[in-house]
Amino acid sequence: MFMSNFGFGKPSGPAMCGGKVDHTNHAAPKNIKSKKITGFNARFYLDHNDSGDDNYSGFYHFTIEKGVLSEDRLNISEQINESVTEKLQAIIEKYDLVKKNGVEVHTSGLPPEFQPCYLSADYESGENLYFSENNDPRSPWAREIFELFRQFFIERGHSELQPSEDARSISRFRFAFNLGKTAYSFSPIVMSEENLTKLMKSTCVLGEEGTGATYMSELDEELYKTLSKLIFEINLARFHTGRLAVGNDCPHTESGYYEIYIDFKNGKQIYDFSAEGEKIADFQRDAGKIVEMFDRYMESHGGHVHKW
Repeated sequence: MFMSNFGFGKPSGPAMCGGKVDHTNHAAPKNIKSKKITGFNARFYLDHNDSGDDNYSGFYHFTIEKGVLSEDRLNISEQINESVTEKLQAIIEKYDLVKKNGVEVHTSGLPPEFQPCYLSADYESGENLYFSENNDPRSPWAREIFELFRQFFIERGHSELQPSEDARSISRFRFAFNLGKTAYSFSPIVMSEENLTKLMKSTCVLGEEGTGATYMSELDEELYKTLSKLIFEINLARFHTGRLAVGNDCPHTESGYYEIYIDFKNGKQIYDFSAEGEKIADFQRDAGKIVEMFDRYMESHGGHVHKW
């Protein structure tokens, strides 16, 4: 029977509300030679109510035993292959979770979403990784494990775990950003005289007068579907802060800026603006793909230019 460690230990006395409980095994090795997982057991609370997705917030208890992956809340079990445990091991290594081996520390009396979580992995060599700590509802390692197993279950036919149509359907959008000295903006615009909504692209060379141009094209449902697919391929949701730029909050400078406003039909958003160096570098890695997608669409939908 694997996972002999997945309890929380035996306290030496009653835990005080707000008090620290520590049953850490300091002798637990901080290095595990084996990379082949033979058993797994993890329980955590995940705050998962993201833009472009449905609400999957709650407690999850995943186990792998005798080659079967199960989850209690979803009430799903499927036979797995080595690819799943290899990807799981990659997450463990990415977040260096072995450094937590033997840790068993939590604070008493916290709300349910912060109460102890645990992870235990058994290896072919007989080695074991185990730790327990105060739960972090936004924990990156827990989120990646959830997404790994979720995608596996979807591939095995559990379509109920796919994002719903409304969660991925865009109702409104606007992008403004620069690539080098060129400033771009893309948004729908209502042509009142025609009572039509069209796609508008604006460009200019920052700091140079007389370089502005506006392009218009037809706008149909194809764009919203193509844009939604791109948003999640490049994970624009990682930029969501809920912030909206007001006035000169986001200076449009050659050194870099972006503004993103995306509304989904289920009421979620991806909103952010920034002129911060690291965030700009992150955004601009994919900004060219956004320009290419809009340009490709406009070329196939009668795009034409107006100088200003």
